[in-house]
Amino acid sequence: MYAFLAKNFHWPDCVGEGTVYIAFVVEVDGAITEAQVVKGANSALDREALRVISKMPMWSSGEQDGKAVRVRMVLPIKYCLN
Repeated sequence: MYAFLAKNFHWPDCVGEGTVYIAFVVEVDGAITEAQVVKGANSALDREALRVISKMPMWSSGEQDGKAVRVRMVLPIKYCLN
């Protein structure tokens, strides 16, 4: 997952650092839906984080009592200039 994020992230023209928290749902089929910024850093980083999360390949669905279920996740994405 982190390799995918690093490969597909494009640093916005603005200079900024911070952590963007993205909430999303992993559906029963593994698709990512309902992505939204829970806590943002700045508008450019927030938009880019949403774009990359929305492009992610299928995940493995959650499982409860042997059945596939939807799972809500919150993923922190930390941006820093080194």
